[in-house]
Amino acid sequence: MALKHRLILIGLILLKFIIQYQLISPIYELQRDEFLHLDQANHLAWGYLSVPPLTS
Repeated sequence: MALKHRLILIGLILLKFIIQYQLISPIYELQRDEFLHLDQANHLAWGYLSVPPLTS
């Protein structure tokens, strides 16, 4: 019984990712805040007023 539930769970997770990538239009790109966090991840700091410590 547990194996059946596990297979159903894995199937639903895979279905979620497949549907997500099929429905999202490829014309959407990263936004300004997403670029900011990607850049902050390259330069970790103890934090500033706008960025809590080590969250990037």
